[in-house]
Amino acid sequence: MTKIADTSSLTRDDALDCFSRETIAVLIARGIEPSLTTEQAAAALNRKPQTLRKWACLECGPIRPVRICGRLAWRASDIQRLLNGGAE
Repeated sequence: MTKIADTSSLTRDDALDCFSRETIAVLIARGIEPSLTTEQAAAALNRKPQTLRKWACLECGPIRPVRICGRLAWRASDIQRLLNGGAE
């Protein structure tokens, strides 16, 4: 059985640094945009995970997730843009 990592102690820096520059470069070169889990995105944005789930459900937040096999994934570029003061 696979043990799921505890993400309750994630800090904003941990969430943003979950991808190395090399990993991001490889993903982008392959046409894959890096994404974060709801917990990682919430830590990066200093919000509770349930807030992001509400944004997704009601489509009322400043960023929108993508769904991968029914799970929410938050684009790293959207989160970075929001942190830099931009929104959709």
